[in-house]
Parts: sequence; C-alpha cells; structure tokens
Amino acid sequence: MVMGGIINATPDSFYEGSRVGSEPVKKIEEMLDQKPDIIDVGGESTRPGSDPVPPKEEIKRLRPVVEYLTEVSDIPVSIDTRNPETLEDMLRYDIDYVNDITGFTNEAMLSLTTSADLKCIVMHMRGDPKTMQSMTDYRDVVYEVASFLQAQARKIIEVGAEPESIVVDPGLASPRTLCRTWY
Repeated sequence: MVMGGIINATPDSFYEGSRVGSEPVKKIEEMLDQKPDIIDVGGESTRPGSDPVPPKEEIKRLRPVVEYLTEVSDIPVSIDTRNPETLEDMLRYDIDYVNDITGFTNEAMLSLTTSADLKCIVMHMRGDPKTMQSMTDYRDVVYEVASFLQAQARKIIEVGAEPESIVVDPGLASPRTLCRTWY
C-alpha cells in the first residue's frame, strides 16, 4: 500500500484537513513528518459545486508550496490540475506525477504530461465540479467508470507513456480515505 498525502493551496478544498491556510510551511512540515510515499498538491478546489479557478491564480497558489516542497524533500510530488497552463508552469519544479480530474481528456494536458515523462493519475469525473452532482445517473456505475479509465489509460499509452506510469483513481473514495490509501 502506498501512503499518500494531500496538500491544498486553496481556501475551499473539499478536505479541510489538507488546506495550507496562512502557514504553508507549517502544513508542509506536518505532512513531511508523516513520511508519505507521495504528496499531491492542488491549487483549485474541485469539490462539488465549486467554481473554476483561473490558471494564473492556481499557479500563484501552487508555486510557493511546490517550490518549498521540492527544495526540502525528495518525496515524489503530484500536481493536481486540469489546466495545461498550470502544468506547464509547474514543470520548472521536480515533479513526478500529474493528477488530472478530467482523466486527460484535454489533448494539451496529455501532450505536456507525456513529453515531460511524468506519471499520470487518471481520474473519472462527469462534467466539471460545478455540474458533476447533476450528472450522476449511471446504468452500471462500476462498468462505466472502469471503461472510461481503461480507455483513457490506453490513450495515454498510445501517445508514449509506459503502462506502469499510469495510476487510475475512480474518484469514488472519500478524501480522508485517499489520504491513507491513495492508490
């Protein structure tokens, strides 16, 4: 089992315990003391009903956290973003993963991720955070989510990623569970 940690540089993230608040260094040090195997860092809340954050704001939130984290630790870092502009900026740091809630449906995200040789965390989500709660009708939720994840993983492999660099996250667990058993 891999122990993952979540740090959110946003005031309104779904999981309150992950927010850096006004003391990001303190939150990062607390996370490092837990010795996770990977740390996922996000700058946009994707909780149900949340509004999108412009990439410039997301970058502004992420930079100090990711810069400090990559300077003081060799724990693999995952950037939780769905925005190519944000990912492109984060490539200046020693990051290892991209966690895309849209499942790499954006070709620019896919291209940036594979060209930078980053590992992919592929999530499933219908719509966007603002609309996803109204898009919950499935005939067979397990089949449909698994089919989407499989199709996206194949697509990522087709553009050059190694299969072992792909992690799938069905998005069906609670954030508290994800903190303990991320993937």
